[in-house]
Amino acid sequence: MRVLNAAQMREADRRTIQDIGIPSLVLMENAGRQAVAAMEAAFADLTDRRVAVLCGRGNNGGDGFVVARTLIQRGVDVSVFLVGQVSEVRGDARTNLEVLGRLGLTVVEISDSQAWELHFSEISDCTLIVDAIFGTGLNAPIAGLLETVVADVNASGIPVVAILDSNSDPSGIAFPVPGNDDASRAIRLYTDAIAQAVNEGRTGERQARGEDIGEMAEPPAEAALEA
Repeated sequence: MRVLNAAQMREADRRTIQDIGIPSLVLMENAGRQAVAAMEAAFADLTDRRVAVLCGRGNNGGDGFVVARTLIQRGVDVSVFLVGQVSEVRGDARTNLEVLGRLGLTVVEISDSQAWELHFSEISDCTLIVDAIFGTGLNAPIAGLLETVVADVNASGIPVVAILDSNSDPSGIAFPVPGNDDASRAIRLYTDAIAQAVNEGRTGERQARGEDIGEMAEPPAEAALEA
């Protein structure tokens, strides 16, 4: 299993897009669809679940928009929540956000604590949460609204699937969920290979599953961990 840090992951993105010629929108599409494939493998009852997808403003959120669209195409009941404002979403993420709008799905803006309090009851009624809030862009401790979001989701006991870049951590949402015997899972979007690691926890199961989304990477040998 090759593990890249955030800088190496961004370089892998650059090489794949600029040198190899795979459009970034294709990588985002692959990431979202691979994540749904992993979810289908992990949850046999996925089509019977009600799923809340929590998206950030960046590319990780864009992956989440693709996840939401793909789940809708599978007939899953999906609600999408943007932690931020639609006006702050740019690039490929904005493209996929707009696609959801054309499909008739309303993306709920969570721009402050009041909006979170208003809509958290909807999320609490769901039976699965997708965390697509941060990827390699998370470079500081969370605080404020995000800290509240993480705390409330963790306390909900609802299983969480976190969409991660190769060496990023989830936004802080449950690994594992205390008091919950269902699995919380991280789906890591690896370069080069499909890898899988399982770590058993006392209160639940934590899994990190790697999915190949077509990226190319050549990190320095001393920085790559092989297992």
